[in-house]
Amino acid sequence: MSLQPGTYILTNVKSGTVLDLAADGSISGWKRHGGTNQQAGVVSEGTFENGTPLRAVPYAFAWDIFRDAIDQTVNRITVPGSQYSVDLTNNGNATDGTLVTLWLKWEGINQTWRFDNGE
Repeated sequence: MSLQPGTYILTNVKSGTVLDLAADGSISGWKRHGGTNQQAGVVSEGTFENGTPLRAVPYAFAWDIFRDAIDQTVNRITVPGSQYSVDLTNNGNATDGTLVTLWLKWEGINQTWRFDNGE
């Protein structure tokens, strides 16, 4: 599957939870409930390091999205020009509210994501 422009729900491969945008702009993993807040675009603002939480912002941000080297059916999302990946914390903890952060790329499947069609 190649990604086409559109709305997606991003599901963490390890936990099965999806990216969920809270009213305060924070992003965490949550059970899929079909709300539009689980279809929001996300970016990191400013400088970052391991553990930098993702937050929604009102402008476009270009991520690098590529197939995982081990499992070609899922994707990795990284900050362009860096080794930082979108990471579901606590090794992909499936508990609702688990933070989604940037973390140095490693082989963990908690850094792999499935793009399911939204809407």
